[in-house]
Amino acid sequence: MAALDLLASPIVWFAAMIAVGWLLYAWASRVAPPFQPEGSKTKSFTGGEAIPGAAYQPGYQFFHVALFFTLMHVAAIVVATAPRGVVPWAAILYVLVVSLSVFVLRWT
Repeated sequence: MAALDLLASPIVWFAAMIAVGWLLYAWASRVAPPFQPEGSKTKSFTGGEAIPGAAYQPGYQFFHVALFFTLMHVAAIVVATAPRGVVPWAAILYVLVVSLSVFVLRWT
């Protein structure tokens, strides 16, 4: 049973996937031809057309949307992965505290 527990460990699978990724990277670097910067190979393309050089500056509204998105998703993960022994109102209290923090950060 201990061997099955070891095979089901996320740490073991993480290490195995890192090793597989590294081996794939090492193999691909040996097979691929070396990069040579020629002509338009170093330019950005979209569908074969050159992208015009313009910078986009997002406003502060984007920051508020990203903050709200991050806090709500972290709250959802915490509530969804709460252990069964935790009382149900603790998850509701956590969501209320996160909602209050989003309200305070957004409208002050």
